[in-house]
Amino acid sequence: MHPIRFLLASIVLCAGCSAVGTRVSYYDRNADGKVDLEKHRHPGKEDADWVLRDNDFDGKYETKVLYGVAVKESSVDQQVPTGVRMEKR
Repeated sequence: MHPIRFLLASIVLCAGCSAVGTRVSYYDRNADGKVDLEKHRHPGKEDADWVLRDNDFDGKYETKVLYGVAVKESSVDQQVPTGVRMEKR
């Protein structure tokens, strides 16, 4: 195989592997039919989970929480997704 083709194939394969196993779940915490919480879980990886929260239920995420050695909160301004399957709590 040509070295450049091999390099490109390796990059594509590695990029795909990083997303394998990532689980994203959506929740409606106040039962208004809209997403309020988005959880990202990375099974088998320590300190890699994080969530997005819509604290005031206005359709925008305000807070991102990283769960690592310490819990770290930061501000975000991002629309909540629509048309996604929400998990039952």
